[in-house]
Amino acid sequence: RYVKYNWIDKAWDVGTMARTAIIDKSVFANPLMAGTDNIIWKHESGNDNVGASSTTAMSEFIESAPFEISDGENITKVTSIIPDFKGLVGTVNMSVLTRQYPQGTGTRVEEFISVIGTGTSKVDIKAAGRQAAVRVAGTSTGNYWRLGVVKLDVHPGGRK
Repeated sequence: RYVKYNWIDKAWDVGTMARTAIIDKSVFANPLMAGTDNIIWKHESGNDNVGASSTTAMSEFIESAPFEISDGENITKVTSIIPDFKGLVGTVNMSVLTRQYPQGTGTRVEEFISVIGTGTSKVDIKAAGRQAAVRVAGTSTGNYWRLGVVKLDVHPGGRK
């Protein structure tokens, strides 16, 4: 188990990692950690999971909190996304999660998922629900992205 503190955001995070020992970056340029797989891992370096025999993409994502129109009385219709990324290398997936009721399970419909590249200026979609959320996820090795201000075309769609 680990506990980490982000001093910029002043936020704590906890999780688990299969590591048995650590040397912090005071001796070496990056922290080194010994894994339960008998491999010494260099941390905080690069954008991919580089293993002993393969390189895989990081499984990074960020998802907004659910938002609604008129306190959830109206259906929220999302008709387009204007992505904003700083320094995008590769592609990312953007998706819209909708649900009809706050306590209901989310419905992520495949046609609402779009692959966003450096040339993507706008994506037209059709998503509707009382609540909606946006998710951005990395998809392949070599990716790099910083999320800017994503703009959505959102309209009230009546009551159901």
